[in-house]
Amino acid sequence: MQLSIPECLRLSAEGVISSLKILKLSGMPGLKALKLGRLFIASPEQFEELRFLISTDELHPSKVHKLKFYHNSISSLACDDDDDDYSIDIEMFPVCQKCRLVFDCSLESCQSKGPEQCRACNVCISRCVKCGRCISNCEYVETFCLEYLCSTCWKPTPPSDDILEK
Repeated sequence: MQLSIPECLRLSAEGVISSLKILKLSGMPGLKALKLGRLFIASPEQFEELRFLISTDELHPSKVHKLKFYHNSISSLACDDDDDDYSIDIEMFPVCQKCRLVFDCSLESCQSKGPEQCRACNVCISRCVKCGRCISNCEYVETFCLEYLCSTCWKPTPPSDDILEK
């Protein structure tokens, strides 16, 4: 059984934990996956309790890290039904000490440096809302909605000669 609640903004970590405790005590089959989404924040203690209550880490061997890219038009990439690599979609990020969705940079140059270079929550590393790349060391604009667009996404591309000839 999976539980996906990325758009449930009024749920608290304490409420989710108490519901999972009741489920576990009832003798019913527990959750195999919990998808909380990018707006959900838990303390390290709450995160560990959630992992314990799901308790699928012992059942599934650790899998290869699947890249997750930030993109605003999708409420949470880690909440896709196809994403069964993780029993819980949030993780502890060591820089801010918060448990949130952690995203990879979509730039190949950042990926080649290793996952620790440009892998972070979108609070610690600002990302382009369209392509998901980090916006450090590049031109960007801030939209009316206080989102960031990198220079590649906001600058218009010049028309190609093929289109002009037709």
